[in-house]
Amino acid sequence: MINFTSIGDGTHGRFSLLGCDPKIKFIIWRRAKELLNLTSKKDSIEIWGNLEENYFNKKSSVQFVIHHFQ
Repeated sequence: MINFTSIGDGTHGRFSLLGCDPKIKFIIWRRAKELLNLTSKKDSIEIWGNLEENYFNKKSSVQFVIHHFQ
């Protein structure tokens, strides 16, 4: 996980993954602190979610929304 940025009150987050296309942003809602805590304790984790196209301010981007991790 690289370039982690808190969103809102810190319960949400956005980041990139080493080895993935930098255009794909990984998003986690409501559990960012829990994810950061787990990644600080483990060398690797598994994530599940959906790849989505996001439209905002007349621009589109690709994001992976995380629904579960372990």
